[in-house]
Amino acid sequence: AAIPVGLAGDGVQGFIQLALELSALTGGLALIEEPEVYQHPRATHRTARLLLAAMRRNVQIVLSAHSLELIDALLDAAGDEDLEQIALFNLRMDSGDLHSSRYSGKDIAFNRDVVANDLR
Repeated sequence: AAIPVGLAGDGVQGFIQLALELSALTGGLALIEEPEVYQHPRATHRTARLLLAAMRRNVQIVLSAHSLELIDALLDAAGDEDLEQIALFNLRMDSGDLHSSRYSGKDIAFNRDVVANDLR
């Protein structure tokens, strides 16, 4: 039985909103903050596929996340050509100094332990 979106859980509502907003874009830039919040782990994989589909339509996505699971889902769903378009940036503050690091799509999986430590 179908239920109205307004009665669905927060994770479902957030996914549907993200899907509708990204599906309307055929290019440009999307700024997305923590799409994994309130999501069931399986929904995280759907979110990753949704983000990759938008990226393949030339939507540049700037995403903030604290979820290693989302990063893993993106890597699992990404093809080799997708990995060329993905980069992970890490920012950290150390005694008032801002430090950044960048990992290319292929390097994210290779440096997963470092990425995991940075996220947690």
